Amino acid sequence: MTVDFDILKRNELRAAARLVGRAFEDYEYFTNYFPDLKERRKVLGGVVYREYLTNFKRTHYLVVKMNGELVAVAQINAPDYKKPSDFQYLIHGWPLVYRGVNRQRLDDWLAMDAAAGRPCHEYQATGTRIWYLSSITVDPSAQGIGKQFIPRKQVPYIRYLQRREDQEHIQLPREIYEDRLEQYRLRIEAMLRYAQTSDRCRNRMLLAYFGEKSSTDCGQCDVCLSGQGRLVTPEGQQDARQRILTLLPDRQRHHITELYRLQLPTEELDAALAFLIKEEKIRQDDGFIQLV
Repeated sequence: MTVDFDILKRNELRAAARLVGRAFEDYEYFTNYFPDLKERRKVLGGVVYREYLTNFKRTHYLVVKMNGELVAVAQINAPDYKKPSDFQYLIHGWPLVYRGVNRQRLDDWLAMDAAAGRPCHEYQATGTRIWYLSSITVDPSAQGIGKQFIPRKQVPYIRYLQRREDQEHIQLPREIYEDRLEQYRLRIEAMLRYAQTSDRCRNRMLLAYFGEKSSTDCGQCDVCLSGQGRLVTPEGQQDARQRILTLLPDRQRHHITELYRLQLPTEELDAALAFLIKEEKIRQDDGFIQLV
């Protein structure tokens, strides 16, 4: 048996989330809120994956592999660790955690989890030089191998596999800074539009923001339940198509949120965008659109 220690890679995030799901799926901490196994697995997988994804560049994830397979994962927060803001969770897809699960039960569980973990996670109030082991999980199939991870007659240490540059030595070129600023501005515009729009299915808005497609309304959000969706007219759709094409004359990739500048009714915008993609006038790729 070969046991290796490593740093979690981005392409291993889903595997790590599945590992945590297997470890906790029968834990009363979750079964009391989600008695249905299928829903419980969906909640566990979604919550853990989005948590890992949001924190990936903020903290340290260490893993143990046995014969090349992940068997344990730990999150270690450095002294300068800062919990992500609500905005950071949003842009990393947190709303997708709610897809296909009972919203009220999930909200209740999240509130309970936050309250239960607060005494532990407020450790920074006791000192400024604390490295904090936020979590450690071992795959159920590997239970009992933990004793092999304890160093014998050695002082424990952490070794970085790559050189880490100090923050004060990092400078971003002006064009990169401006590009990031523009992307953040577009994201904020999308958030405002999500909050202010009352004529488009909110689930479809979230899917569009993350580059996914949906041809039907969810029937569960406040807009769907209020029946405020708009009818799409041929004239409105033709106008929307022309305005979208006018926005893309440079044949460069544009983030899909730039379409919100057109101030079009959302149903007409959806229908026009779907038509142009179907007719191969434009292409959509990972949240970006451009002329073909």
